[in-house]
Amino acid sequence: MKRGLQRGVLVAAGVLLSLALAEIGLRFAGSLSLRRQERRNMRALSAKGTYRILCLGESTTAYGGENSYPSQLEKILNARAGGVRFAVVNRGVPGTDSARIADGIDDNLDRYAPAMVVTMMGANEETVAAQKRAAGKQNGRPWWDRFGMGRLVESVVGGFSARAFPGEGMEQVRNERGERLVYEGRYDEAEEFYRKAIARDPQGVKARLELAALYLRQDRFQEAESLLKKVSEIEPKNVEAVRLSAMGLRFQGRPAEAEKRLRAAMDNGIDDVILYVELSLSCAQQSRCAEAERVLVEKIAAGASPAWPAIHRLANFLLGREEYEETEKLLRELMVRGYEDHRAWGLLATLMQEQGKYGLAEEFYAKSTALRKAHANQELRRNYRVLRDKVRGRGIRLVCVQYPVRDVGPLVEMLAPDEGVFVVDNEKLFKEALKKYKYAELFKDRFGGDFGHGTPLGNRLLAENVAETILAARSPEEGPVLQQEGGR
Repeated sequence: MKRGLQRGVLVAAGVLLSLALAEIGLRFAGSLSLRRQERRNMRALSAKGTYRILCLGESTTAYGGENSYPSQLEKILNARAGGVRFAVVNRGVPGTDSARIADGIDDNLDRYAPAMVVTMMGANEETVAAQKRAAGKQNGRPWWDRFGMGRLVESVVGGFSARAFPGEGMEQVRNERGERLVYEGRYDEAEEFYRKAIARDPQGVKARLELAALYLRQDRFQEAESLLKKVSEIEPKNVEAVRLSAMGLRFQGRPAEAEKRLRAAMDNGIDDVILYVELSLSCAQQSRCAEAERVLVEKIAAGASPAWPAIHRLANFLLGREEYEETEKLLRELMVRGYEDHRAWGLLATLMQEQGKYGLAEEFYAKSTALRKAHANQELRRNYRVLRDKVRGRGIRLVCVQYPVRDVGPLVEMLAPDEGVFVVDNEKLFKEALKKYKYAELFKDRFGGDFGHGTPLGNRLLAENVAETILAARSPEEGPVLQQEGGR
């Protein structure tokens, strides 16, 4: 078993490296996508005489451009609804969570004045909670409490503050106006906000780190480095300052300098898993892939805690190559070693589904569901109910969407739906679709274990199902138009 896991870690390291190296090319894609998305939203806002729908969520809502599920939803509704014209606003934000969505609901309702709100949320909380449970059997604080590697591809730089400052209350971090401005692509306002925060607290590091991250988004490397040097003067062993500095050097095509900076920090006693991950990236960028893998393997063998995220990505990689037997063996070994997680059972379920072993697939889906119920996220439940109460308090209908393949029962329990709250069940639809299509035809990845970010086809199926609920939810007495004016 040990030899098998060591082999798995080696392959996983390569997979992790390839994914994170893609970060260099994708690091601005999120913010660029958000800006394009907001332009589409402004067009929807300016359309008069329409039934306006506001879609809230994370990357599963945000991603896809014209093929995102909200964009396809608008087209489907307008094709089916006769004389009624629909305008759908996509306010999905990569890397966000239910608390941010609930905290921002009043602003979004004021800004977009929707007749109906559609939300699909909770996946990001599940990932972090599952990782913390896995880490609970190990010594020390898990590294993802600070850096959330599971969100690296979703949001490379933005939104790191909650991970960089674990000592602060999450509510305080989530309510940071600067972070929200960055998410919305309002960079000039965010920069002004952070500069004022630095002026108020000259010895503080949080605002400097967030502003440095913002500058990295904008290729303002010298300004970012100046801020990070000041952070290191204030807190000589600040891990995030070292990481962002090395990342900036890599982004500029200077991996050798990044490696030098990281090794110097390690020699000075700054020992953190995320720095070894960054070091491996610097080595790989210099075409020293074997050494890059060895850096991670040695750290994992020494008892570091990123084994689960790495192995989880390995399983995704193996499934992509249709190495079903190897994947099943790996996942079962990990669960025996205490890494049992609902995503692992979800992965096994999709593995069985793809081989036509539908009985086993249902058994594993059931185990995944049972684990999620056993570790029900009470914060997610609270946030859903806050959202429900605020939306319904304004007389607006609310449609809550369960993720593809997932059992809708836990969502119904969280919401306790009333007359104006509707729930979309995507379990049977997508399980049947997976019998007809290959997994890769419906999802681009497996970040949720049993589902991932939708392909154009996957998003279309989702949009069609949501559209049916919306059309049924609109009562005839509403008339063809609910929102002719409104929004700011």
